[in-house]
Amino acid sequence: MLLVLGAATPFRDAVAPLDALVRAWPEEAARWARQAESRLGSAAALRRFERAWHFADARAESAGESYSRAIIHELGFVPPTALQHRHRDANGRAVARTDFWWEQVRVYGEFDGLGKYDLSFFDGDDTARRASIRREKEREVALQLVTRAGAHWTWGDLLRPDRLARILTAAGVPRSV
Repeated sequence: MLLVLGAATPFRDAVAPLDALVRAWPEEAARWARQAESRLGSAAALRRFERAWHFADARAESAGESYSRAIIHELGFVPPTALQHRHRDANGRAVARTDFWWEQVRVYGEFDGLGKYDLSFFDGDDTARRASIRREKEREVALQLVTRAGAHWTWGDLLRPDRLARILTAAGVPRSV
C-alpha cells in the first residue's frame, strides 16, 4: 500500500497517509521504502514515490496539516522552518504551539479544524463554551506579542488553493525564488 500511495496517488493526496505511516511505524515504513525500487514497475512511478516519500514528515499531527504542507509546497511558498513550533515569551514562558512556523519572517500558520468552534460540542454548557473561547482569545493575544503575523486556514481553503495562497501572502510568507 505504501508504494501505491506514493507512486500512483497525486502528490498532495499521498502526503497525509505517508506522514501518518512514518509517525506510527517509522522503522517499518523506512524498510518498505527501501524496497520500493525493486517493486515499482517504472522509473516514473519510482520518481513519484520518492518525491512523496522524501516529503513525508512524522511531525504532522493531522491530515489537514499534511495536506496543507503539500499544497504550500505546490503553490511555491518557502517551506516552514518548523512544524509544531513552541513559542515562548521574553521570559521563556510557553505561550503556544503552532502547526507551522516561518522563522525568517516570524509568521506562524495554523490549520484550523472548525470542530473546536462547534457550539453543540459543549452540549449546552455555557460556562465551558465561554472558557474555551476565552482561552483561544488569550492564546491569540499572546501569539501576537511574540510573532509578526499569523495565518489561519480551514479545509475550505485547502480545497481552493488560491484562497490559501492569498492567506499566506497576506501574512507575509514568501514564495521560493
